[in-house]
Amino acid sequence: MSELLKVENLVVAYGDLEVLHDINIRVDKGEIVAVLGSNGAGKTTLLQAISGLLPLRRGRVIFDTRELTRIPAHELPSLGMAHVPQGRGIFTTLTVMENLTIGAWNPRGKKERERHLNQVFDLFPRLKDRTGQMAATLSGGEQQMLAIGRALMQNPLLLMLDEPSLGLAPILVEAVFATVEKIIAQGPSILLVEQNIFYAIDLASRCYLLENGRINLEGTRAEFAENPRIKEAYLGM
Repeated sequence: MSELLKVENLVVAYGDLEVLHDINIRVDKGEIVAVLGSNGAGKTTLLQAISGLLPLRRGRVIFDTRELTRIPAHELPSLGMAHVPQGRGIFTTLTVMENLTIGAWNPRGKKERERHLNQVFDLFPRLKDRTGQMAATLSGGEQQMLAIGRALMQNPLLLMLDEPSLGLAPILVEAVFATVEKIIAQGPSILLVEQNIFYAIDLASRCYLLENGRINLEGTRAEFAENPRIKEAYLGM
């Protein structure tokens, strides 16, 4: 597989405080990669830095052979990068359809908007039944579906998901991760940030463990699942 995203020696700081230290990760085309770790490890900060929402103190982000350092965050969706933030970030005062339509604002999304909309409705039939409903009135699980669906309307090459299971009931967590697996068949690669390590390891082809702002472990799904440290500290085994 060819490389889609490469993060090299990335350092991010808030003032004088470094919060990410020399991060190196990659995502290949057609791959699901998980960045795992506990709350406060720096996972959300990492995605925000990749998305151009936080300045880099040092390092590079290369996406589809282009270095993103000097490209504004609002231009990244047109290049094929979609970011579903923690907390979903939907427009609660707009309807489901209006939220999805906003997702198709860039040239990549506009090109085949109806096809992308049908793909979203195939993945999330509930959204099709609620197109005229205000987003604020959706359940937590439905709002997460809407956030992912809006990102897919951008026709992304890379879909970045920040804690998609956060705040959801266990049965909805299973549904969300099952849907993420189906999304790969539609084409985009996925970079998944998640503290629910059990589900994430089962889904990803490769994993990184982020602790205290550093990548302390990387490997395949099987290597993570069998690692004694991961079993004891994160899987409760």
